[in-house]
Amino acid sequence: MGFNESIHAYIAARYYTRMQEAFASRAEPAFINAVQYYAGQRGRRMAQRAIRDGKPLTHATFLQYGELKMTDEVEPTQRQLVSRAPDYELHISACPWHAQFKRMGCLEAGDVYCRHVDEALCRGFSPDIRFQALANLNSADHCVHRVAGANPQGLADEPPMEQYKRDFSYHCGHLYENSEMHQMPRDRHCCRCGQRVGT
Repeated sequence: MGFNESIHAYIAARYYTRMQEAFASRAEPAFINAVQYYAGQRGRRMAQRAIRDGKPLTHATFLQYGELKMTDEVEPTQRQLVSRAPDYELHISACPWHAQFKRMGCLEAGDVYCRHVDEALCRGFSPDIRFQALANLNSADHCVHRVAGANPQGLADEPPMEQYKRDFSYHCGHLYENSEMHQMPRDRHCCRCGQRVGT
């Protein structure tokens, strides 16, 4: 088994846990900031490709340009499209990220992660997309994703652009690098002279 959705969730959960152990009440705001930064980067990459291809930055284009190449190594996401137009609403009843958070006893981490990751992803792609993560499996019986006014004409979705998807070695590396970059500063000492460095 290689890098997959479960490993991706594991990185997020371990980062949250380590932050909580080290920084208590300051950890959650820092974790949220890191998740938003990470997801915003993904969204902006998607937007840059869409702009290059001459596509409008709409929710329909957002769905086409997603970067995640899902694996067959985990139980797949179970989803139901409740409404396509005028508001887009998706319900998710099973998800490999939630399954991993639950196995680790990290539902709190999952709740925080899932409340922010998709909203930041959409905002990175286009702040005009009115995405809301109204509920998630870590604290409810299903996830609810809603985009107000996403498809007023009721147009069918275009197929995803498979050539822009990246495997989970890429996404796990991106999340891990971002987590390391957002570590809150600790007191550190120089390995040569022993003087404190950092703040």
